[in-house]
Amino acid sequence: MNNLFAIIMAGGEGTRFYPFSTPDKPKQFLNFIGDKSFIRQTFERILPLLPAENIYVSTSEKYIDLVKEHLPEVPFENIVAEPLKKNTAPALIYATALIRHRHGDSIICCLPSDHYIQDEDGFRSIIVRAKALAGDGYLVTLGMKPSWPSSDYGYICPDSVIPAAVSRDLSHPIVWSPVKQFTEKPKKDVAEEYIKIGYLWNGGIFIWHADTLLNEVAKYSPELNCHCDSAVTPVIPAVTPVIPAVLGRNLPRSLLSPLAYFQRVPSISIDYAIMERSDKVAVIPADIGWSDVGTWESIDRLITEGVNIAPRVCAVMKGDERCPWRRIVPKPWGHEEWWAMTNRYVGKLLFIKRGYRLSLQYHKVKEETLRLINGELELESEGGSKQLMGVGDIFHIPPGTIHRMMAMTDCMVMEVSTPEVGDVVRIEDDFGRIP
Repeated sequence: MNNLFAIIMAGGEGTRFYPFSTPDKPKQFLNFIGDKSFIRQTFERILPLLPAENIYVSTSEKYIDLVKEHLPEVPFENIVAEPLKKNTAPALIYATALIRHRHGDSIICCLPSDHYIQDEDGFRSIIVRAKALAGDGYLVTLGMKPSWPSSDYGYICPDSVIPAAVSRDLSHPIVWSPVKQFTEKPKKDVAEEYIKIGYLWNGGIFIWHADTLLNEVAKYSPELNCHCDSAVTPVIPAVTPVIPAVLGRNLPRSLLSPLAYFQRVPSISIDYAIMERSDKVAVIPADIGWSDVGTWESIDRLITEGVNIAPRVCAVMKGDERCPWRRIVPKPWGHEEWWAMTNRYVGKLLFIKRGYRLSLQYHKVKEETLRLINGELELESEGGSKQLMGVGDIFHIPPGTIHRMMAMTDCMVMEVSTPEVGDVVRIEDDFGRIP
């Protein structure tokens, strides 16, 4: 296992769990489940398969100190700081190239830092099998067995199930399949059909040989190549505001500095850049009790399943004695945080996921005012007219006004209204909630 490495992806800002998770301390550094943070659990989950010095962390520059606090065993030079947010492809490609240059022949397991896995022994067993498959030249991903028709996950369509020949370091076959296609987050009825015909959830866990990935980058996304052009003399500073000093001194001369690289590349996910384009992608079905813990609704499901959710997380969802009205209400489009309730007014924060919309609705008595806190929102009002709201924009909704909100990006909306919270007349609804 000496040539097995891990990249823990820990650059997210956790905005979907605001106010519990904030950009200063996002969810990967919080203990939602049990008494350890997500990133600590991810580290300990993979640690039985490789030494701590083989674990790298790809994160934002502003989270370097948090990574050191939660993972003191990880060498400082293994913390790869992203000076700019450019999604998962640049982060994983750069970290993979760095590992390849430092260690030579390398098989790399890429792990999100904020997932829950119930069967950790089963997870490690699958990683061992995935390592063998990656050694044969495949880009391997884990396809999670769906437990409900989720509209929050992407799906993988396996082409066929192939019990591979017994590998040199395994005592029994690998069950895997080429990937026929990746699909975006579907509506619930489509997700139900996907599950019936054997689609799997895309869990965002990847295993590949470094050479295989970098060759596929050169073939399908050369703009993401992180090596210096032969005509350019690389400039690698020993210390910059966005590169840890140790990393700056140990960069291979053939690699661009993180700042130079992240400035020049597009923002794109590894799925779009490589996985959906390559013909070397394989999926291993995994039934390991997985959740990406991506919404308050997923937390609610885990509570129902008896998972040990941290008490303070439960308190945020269910309210407490000091503020019995304060609670998180999961919604199919995101969630609401009720932060004020009197007999004269109600205050809410609405988190709406990108691409989702609320009901086309009106209120008989309730009157409300909306203010967009972040993101971009399309507001449909009387007569089908639509307007794009930017941060700080305000919209007043008198009783009887037909309206609907659609999130162009992940959005946070502040709503202040009169107290008739059940006064909603739905005209159209994407989630079948019309009586």
